[in-house]
Amino acid sequence: MCGWSFGIAQDNSTLLDRKISLQITNVPLDVVLLDISSQGGFTFSYNADIIDRDRKISLSVFDKSVKSVLDILFEGKMQYSVKGKHIILTLKPQKKVVSERVVKGIIYDAASGNKLSGTSIYDKRSSISVISDAEGRFTIKQKTKEVSTQTWKLNVSKANYRDTIIEVKHDENSPVSIYLNTLKTQRQDDSLMMDSINKSIESLLFASMLNETEKANMLNITDTLRRKVQIGFVPFVGTNMLLSGNTVNDYSVNVLMGYSMGTQKLEVGGLINADRGNAGKVQLAGLGNIVTGSFNGLQTGGVFNTNFRDVKGLQLAGVANANLSSMQGGQIAGVVNVNLKQTNAFQVAGVANVGLKNFKGTQLAGVLNVTLKEMQGMQIAGVVNYATTVKGSQLGFLNVSDSCSGVPIGFLSFVRKGYHKFEISTDEVMPLNVSLRTGVRSFYNIVNAGMQFKHMDTISWSFGYGIGTTAKLSNTWSLNLDLTVNQLMTGNRINNFNPWGKFAVTVDWRVAKGISLAAGPVLNAFWVKTSDPDYEIYFKQIPPYTFYNERDSQTNEYTASMWIGGKLAIRFF
Repeated sequence: MCGWSFGIAQDNSTLLDRKISLQITNVPLDVVLLDISSQGGFTFSYNADIIDRDRKISLSVFDKSVKSVLDILFEGKMQYSVKGKHIILTLKPQKKVVSERVVKGIIYDAASGNKLSGTSIYDKRSSISVISDAEGRFTIKQKTKEVSTQTWKLNVSKANYRDTIIEVKHDENSPVSIYLNTLKTQRQDDSLMMDSINKSIESLLFASMLNETEKANMLNITDTLRRKVQIGFVPFVGTNMLLSGNTVNDYSVNVLMGYSMGTQKLEVGGLINADRGNAGKVQLAGLGNIVTGSFNGLQTGGVFNTNFRDVKGLQLAGVANANLSSMQGGQIAGVVNVNLKQTNAFQVAGVANVGLKNFKGTQLAGVLNVTLKEMQGMQIAGVVNYATTVKGSQLGFLNVSDSCSGVPIGFLSFVRKGYHKFEISTDEVMPLNVSLRTGVRSFYNIVNAGMQFKHMDTISWSFGYGIGTTAKLSNTWSLNLDLTVNQLMTGNRINNFNPWGKFAVTVDWRVAKGISLAAGPVLNAFWVKTSDPDYEIYFKQIPPYTFYNERDSQTNEYTASMWIGGKLAIRFF
């Protein structure tokens, strides 16, 4: 080793601009730095771990700045800062160079040696995936800003084959051969059938937008990938790429339409959210939500919500909520709610609520409620309520059931195993009356009509509606309380509304199976308009006698009459 050096003092210059000269051969780096600091009149400060002090240096420079000499020594990898009489040496931040690592290979069946096409090869960390071609070949690429010295871990999956993980060295250049073993047994349980149904429906829903890689991944990959956040534009165009259908996200934002294995906390979609597996706790979609697994939480769709498995929570839809399995919670829809299995909830629909199995709760619909099995609770509809078995109440224009242990309230209720009576009767006004009673013993509807032949040239009619209740006194005796209102008419004319109200208390005696006799008093109240063209010749003569007969003092248009009459009847069924 030999060398010489000398410095030129420049007190007014910055430390890095001071001039030095070196003529050295094979001198350790730490000695060179001491020489430079001695010439420049300063000291160096640095972390010993970032400098190879034993590195031999050979250099010849004359009247060069300290900075330019340091750049030569460290090949531009160091940055310098001045503090007092110290120059501090630190490493420059490494520029991340985008590089690409590539793995090529061939997939084989381990038993037969045949090449396997349609096999999924994917990286769980980056969500990059490819499938093998018809010759079993594949090429998977990953762009990275890190020059990794670690192996690349890849997952390999194919339907009916055992999942495999391979590790490829970073400098591996030759194609890799991967052998897959077939599964010895296949699952044979209810979940397999549901999975098959789900996959079939998924194919129908998304076939037009799935490419071969996406279809293969959906069928091949049984492993579930997990991500905190997913942002997508349409299915498979987003942060989870071609593995979106195999990924469960905590949070998912879908600009137009999203597709994933499931969402655990929040999913928001401009049009549609679609989840292959379970979802919750909140789903919001401009058009609709489709979940082929179960859902737990709040589900809101501008048009529809559709779930293939159990739902617990609240569903809100502009048009329809449809669930293929059980539902617990609440459903509100602008048009219809449909559940194919057990329902324990309240339902509100603008048109109809439909349940194909047992229902427990309340159904409220503008037109129709239907429960094909047992209904426990309340049905309220603007037109029709139907349930096979009712353990509760029905309120609607028409109520229909096979059996009812509660009370159906409506204009007309038909309970197949309930109360049905066809009656033929006579009273002091109408010698011939027919009526139909239908409902249950505690509350039934009455539709009736009567005829009078007082004037041979003109038949007088009455028709009306009422309600009633019956109490069983013994095996053969019962008591009926009936309240009806009838309209009277002559010929085919109805000139005015002239109501005839009747409250009848009758005792019913069953003389044989399906036949009974009834009799009892009737309180009559009749209001008639005195200006009616038929008043003098017909309506005035209706009451045979009265204990009350008064003209309306305010309008002087109506006359009110009351009397006690009676009825005799024979009833069938």
